Amino acid sequence: MKTTSLKVMIVISLFAFVACTNNSEKKATSNSDSLMQNYRPLDSVPAVLASLKSTKANIKAYDSICRIQFKTIPIKSFTVRAVDLFGAMGMPGNYADNSICKYPHIRVYLGYDVKLGVFKLYVVPVEGADLAKGISGKDVILNKKGIPITKKENMINGGNDQYVLDLNAPCPNTCDETSPLMN
Repeated sequence: MKTTSLKVMIVISLFAFVACTNNSEKKATSNSDSLMQNYRPLDSVPAVLASLKSTKANIKAYDSICRIQFKTIPIKSFTVRAVDLFGAMGMPGNYADNSICKYPHIRVYLGYDVKLGVFKLYVVPVEGADLAKGISGKDVILNKKGIPITKKENMINGGNDQYVLDLNAPCPNTCDETSPLMN
């Protein structure tokens, strides 16, 4: 389970890297200039998107399992700093700097797909978080192209076509069986 979490966090780090290279609002530094030259967008963002409706259903299913097993919901989600993700990938922490990274935090939600019988890990960018000050920030929901939805866009489409990232590669199929975390 810990190995799965580590591998999933690495996949999530890729998302954080992509999200962080998407900030055009602030002046880029010389580090970000070279970073942007090597930037390649995700080829198949729609392939890793899950509708908000199905995501909410799967989160509720996970919550139900927790209530049965633990009589409570011990963990519903995690807010993760981009600097931690970059560190796990061996990348410089300064890539999480606000001049490069539009969303220096992500949130991962736990879910369970009853139809497929698999646990899910959903990812959203987080806007305005400051964990040191206890500010949780707001989840950023994506459109069908994987682009953050603005409040105006959300009002126009009536809340339809809302998505989150569904990044799953659960063990045992993707585990390092020799890892000390597996024993």
